[in-house]
Amino acid sequence: METLALDGTSLKCSDLIKVYKDCDGKVKVVVQDSAKEKIHRAREGVEEKIKSGETVYGTNTDVSALKSAPPPGSGAQAAGYAGRWGKYVEHYDKQVCRAAWVILLNGFARGSTVVTWSLVKQIIRWVNMAWNKKNKIHDLVPNIEKGASVGFGDVIAPTVLHVETLAKYQIVSEDKAVKREYEFASGEVLALLSNNCFTLAEAVVTVSNIIETMEIIEVATALDIEAEEANTFIISKEAEEVAQWETKKKVIERLRKLLRGSQLFHKAPSSIHPYVSLRASTDILGTAWEALENTKQVLEDLINSHQGNPVVVGPWNSDVSETKIGPVAQFDTTRLFWSLSSLQQAMGCLVVSLGQRTLYRINTDGFNIPQFLTRRMLIFQEASLRDCMVSSQVLSPALC
Repeated sequence: METLALDGTSLKCSDLIKVYKDCDGKVKVVVQDSAKEKIHRAREGVEEKIKSGETVYGTNTDVSALKSAPPPGSGAQAAGYAGRWGKYVEHYDKQVCRAAWVILLNGFARGSTVVTWSLVKQIIRWVNMAWNKKNKIHDLVPNIEKGASVGFGDVIAPTVLHVETLAKYQIVSEDKAVKREYEFASGEVLALLSNNCFTLAEAVVTVSNIIETMEIIEVATALDIEAEEANTFIISKEAEEVAQWETKKKVIERLRKLLRGSQLFHKAPSSIHPYVSLRASTDILGTAWEALENTKQVLEDLINSHQGNPVVVGPWNSDVSETKIGPVAQFDTTRLFWSLSSLQQAMGCLVVSLGQRTLYRINTDGFNIPQFLTRRMLIFQEASLRDCMVSSQVLSPALC
């Protein structure tokens, strides 16, 4: 069994993918002792503020337009007050739900929220047991509808998840949960729903899938070079030396390794210049990889950050000397949206290039290929170009 220890600062996209792919209980999630201490100290700071009469948003007040009102009641009623979701057909992959809760736990591990260690322990039990398909508790994991949240934060998806789990059942042993409502401490309901853990989890999975696709596209590019009997200078050490940026250099090196042993390096090319979409393939691939790397870095910044509102800051998690609690908008996804938009544009250009290369091969060697197939490729290329050009549309970031 592999153990993933959360500390709020070092979670990697690759760690989340291991959690996402694990359906057999082979990846155990824990919170480091140092993070546990931070959670305790943050909650103690919150309790002290409340006792002193200070107003703490969402903890001794209601939220949103009702922020001046008293807090909602505890338990399922409190958990469900934001859970008025619509009936959508599409559901999240249940493994995305597990990854989402791991992101949430990692945020809690920073000691910057109002949650108690008791709640964290209960979520850890769910994460480690309910997504193991061999465990009876797996049957309690609900279907979570996609597209129900329309605000800055995910809100509805995490709310439904904890209303259907924490607010109804408590796990009491390795394979047993009983119908018993978890008693949420003040402020914990807001901490569970005011975040973007689902958007981030889905984005991490999407980026992982794109990386696998990119690796296949590189192999396809090497095969295109072979099929064209292209001038190998485009992937030569000399071309690598003059490449404008590091990511492009790495693409050239990988393509050269893929073609190691090819006869292309020992005979004259079919043309002094490969056609443009092949000659520029290292630029287009390099751009797509760079966009992927940038998006991955943004995701790792966000999955290791405080999620939601308010934030608790003190000497246990910063250089400040006293506890401060204040409003932030760290459920905002602007940075994630623009990084994914950049990735969308880069992938759109790559798809256009692939379409052009396919058309070239069809028009050069495919005189017996039915015309409707070549027309389908033109439509594919046109659609890809449109997709590349309209990336500024306001879409759910994780679906870009």
